[in-house]
Amino acid sequence: MSIASNPTKQNRALIMPKTLETDRVSLRRAVLSDAPLISKYCSDYDVAKMTLSIPHPFPLVSAEVWIMKDRAAWEHGSAYSYVIDMKNTDTLIGEASEDIAGVMSVFKNKQGQPELGYWIARPFWGQGLATHTALSVMSAYEHCFGSTQIYAAIFDDNLASGHVLEKLGFTRTGSSAVLFSMARLRKAAGYEYVRLAS
Repeated sequence: MSIASNPTKQNRALIMPKTLETDRVSLRRAVLSDAPLISKYCSDYDVAKMTLSIPHPFPLVSAEVWIMKDRAAWEHGSAYSYVIDMKNTDTLIGEASEDIAGVMSVFKNKQGQPELGYWIARPFWGQGLATHTALSVMSAYEHCFGSTQIYAAIFDDNLASGHVLEKLGFTRTGSSAVLFSMARLRKAAGYEYVRLAS
């Protein structure tokens, strides 16, 4: 993974790199031209129901609003979301791609703690992308802000994400959680996880 940061900047939000590169993917900030694919993939109920904040369906205007809010959150330093672009395309870094595989984020939760969140589009399930991209984003976050505990939460019917978190070094906190899903429009049982500072 290669990152470029400028620690001389006074604004914390500007320290987090805008792009990350691995051997498999390019990670970058979302642009408005990503909205159609984000809308398409997040309108898949099986994707949306495993997140807290994605409603179902997820029309184009919702994707556009999410992108604008995400860019504002980045500048504020409250969330850093990366679109996952598959490599081996003709797309230039920083441009919209026809091969968006999902979004990986580190954001401040209600307690002000860093929390990992993500979704992977159905055509890219089972390829290890969640683990691969989460490692890159968490590594960049710790490079910029220092080693710290990172939290996560999943619904109890999301076993795939539980396996991903365990591979990333997260463990259950021991307390169950009741989480509200915008897609399900109801609360559902879940689990809280933490990855201790290295």
